[in-house]
Amino acid sequence: MKSKSRRPLPLKSFRPPNAENASVFMVNNCLDDNAQTIQQGEFRRYFEADPMFVGITHELEASFNMANLLKTFRHGKRGGILVNIAHRKSTKQNGAKFGYFPFERAWVVTTTGEETLSLAEYLGITKTIRILDIEETTDFLIEEGFVSPDDRGDIIRSQFRSAVFSPAVLAYLLTKGEGEIPHISQPIRKVPEIVGSVCWVDNFGNLKLAKTADKFEGLKPGTSIGTEMSYFTSRHLPYYPHLSLVPHNQAAITRGSSGVGTHHLLELVIKGLSAAKAFGLKVGDKII
Repeated sequence: MKSKSRRPLPLKSFRPPNAENASVFMVNNCLDDNAQTIQQGEFRRYFEADPMFVGITHELEASFNMANLLKTFRHGKRGGILVNIAHRKSTKQNGAKFGYFPFERAWVVTTTGEETLSLAEYLGITKTIRILDIEETTDFLIEEGFVSPDDRGDIIRSQFRSAVFSPAVLAYLLTKGEGEIPHISQPIRKVPEIVGSVCWVDNFGNLKLAKTADKFEGLKPGTSIGTEMSYFTSRHLPYYPHLSLVPHNQAAITRGSSGVGTHHLLELVIKGLSAAKAFGLKVGDKII
């Protein structure tokens, strides 16, 4: 007797709600071509457009980009920033915890290292972070229809949470508007030791500093500023409110274009040359 051939079972299909008309940035230390492509591919499960990607290697670079990119969401523009830098040295945990906070109509979903959050606290962007539990949040997103039940185990066990976890969190926040995810609200600790640190080196070799220009406003252009750098280098440098006023080939402290709201960050520059190369400074070094 001939056995009947079984018809193949239909494949499960899952399409999460789409967060349309939103701009999203990825700030991430998983920055090789494969990692970036995987993240962008997973991201496209929730968003029609590709995210704008910024590669980083240091928590202060994460902090700088988080704060500086937020200014693009002024005047109620929708979107978000996905930030990830998760060191796993000397820990049995699967990297840093994730959390989120709002900024006008935008959201930041981020790992929660103290330096990563330091500029957001220093610039007054937020004083608290909403801490997420990966397993609890995944179950919540499954119930809300943003994550397939088939993906639960992979998300909870994955070491690549910036690809499979945080985009789903941001998609939910953008789609549900003010809808919150179960969390524990936690104050962000002040990190006074980061003030004055180099937090970004641009392609011209200008050094962006984790210090606002607020107290320098009103100084006469060219006013001499006593400056101490890492490696115990002390010297006086002129202050200028705009890069255009700095004489060519001269080192100076100036008010940069980076920052958020009314807060502009200081920069150490040499107009026409690389200040980073001339002074031998890098991200994390301090200038007082």
